[in-house]
Amino acid sequence: METTPEKHDELMSVVQGLNHMNTIMMGMALSKTSAPISRLDPFTTPFLDIKAKMVKKIFSDNPRLYAEILCNNPNMAKIIEIYEQMISKIGSAILSGDAEGLTELLQKTSNSLWPPEKGE
Repeated sequence: METTPEKHDELMSVVQGLNHMNTIMMGMALSKTSAPISRLDPFTTPFLDIKAKMVKKIFSDNPRLYAEILCNNPNMAKIIEIYEQMISKIGSAILSGDAEGLTELLQKTSNSLWPPEKGE
């Protein structure tokens, strides 16, 4: 696939940047709870198990690699801005007990990511 360096960096800010930043955020948040991953084993789900393995990979394999990916992509400021906006929206709905509002946000996002086919 041919692309420009600028377009590559823009796409990699999502493919790698958002993905790795999200995994790092999860690991850092987990480290601040009273339930380290090892204590969660008896209660874990297959999905959490997959995510925990991703967290472990980033924090134990080569953290410098992931730090370089995040710190050297010129498009990460936009990704961080979007991430902060989404945390704020989700957090507000959760803290106010607005399950209906959160459901609407999830549905709207789903429709944006995977628009319904005509006739559905």
